[in-house]
Amino acid sequence: MHGKILVIAGSDSGGGAGIQADLKTINNLGAYATTAITALTAQNSQAVKEILPISIDFITTQITTICSDISIDSIKIGMVYNFNILNEIIIILRKLLPDTPIILDPVMIATSGAALAQTDLESLNILRSNIISNCYLITPNIAEAKVISNMEITNLNEMINAGKYMQKLGAKNILIKGSHIDSSEINDVLIMQDSHIIFESKRIKHNNNHGSGCSLASAIATFIAQKAPLEQAVANARTYVYKAIEHAIIPGNGNGTLNHCLTKISAV
Repeated sequence: MHGKILVIAGSDSGGGAGIQADLKTINNLGAYATTAITALTAQNSQAVKEILPISIDFITTQITTICSDISIDSIKIGMVYNFNILNEIIIILRKLLPDTPIILDPVMIATSGAALAQTDLESLNILRSNIISNCYLITPNIAEAKVISNMEITNLNEMINAGKYMQKLGAKNILIKGSHIDSSEINDVLIMQDSHIIFESKRIKHNNNHGSGCSLASAIATFIAQKAPLEQAVANARTYVYKAIEHAIIPGNGNGTLNHCLTKISAV
């Protein structure tokens, strides 16, 4: 095992996304995952039925207990239902692990369309003013980037402009995922301090990609923990997720999910 990652995210009872996808990703890329659960969800491949948020006190206990025993190389944060709680988590992490890179996947909406985070103005202001500036990398999809930047995003140039705006909010590095733009290719844009990189891939012609955002952020966190430079970590993670989507599995009657285990060796 190379690299130890602290994953802070919600549980997906259907097994396709959330902590379940994070664990499969990290394990199959040769690293060790610890977890702090932020919410329990009752969901399957078709719908999210119910969300039970975990109290900040117990989230804190999970994090402090892990950090008292296990050295952490990177942190991945996924679904946190309330941005006030996410802000508290960030404060705790900066005290306990001030130099450990945080990769934030700002999960807001499930594949099924269900809301997974509160996005009222007060919550968004907390996200914009304090949370993203304390992260090494944020990985919004188009819908999430629109909410954070309050900008329309319909093409590659608008993705880049939204990323530059997030930099003005204090974001260090931003990976905007372009799969929600209707085209035959998918362009993801990595915006860094003085440059940006465009990653291109052909669109896979099916929708069996439940958990792809969770898996991508966890894969990046894994490669960062394994000391890869950011650009290489993103490239490796995209390769892993692309192959896992290519060979997706369909466990239920809704969208299928990634086949994490099939790509165990080839992506690393």
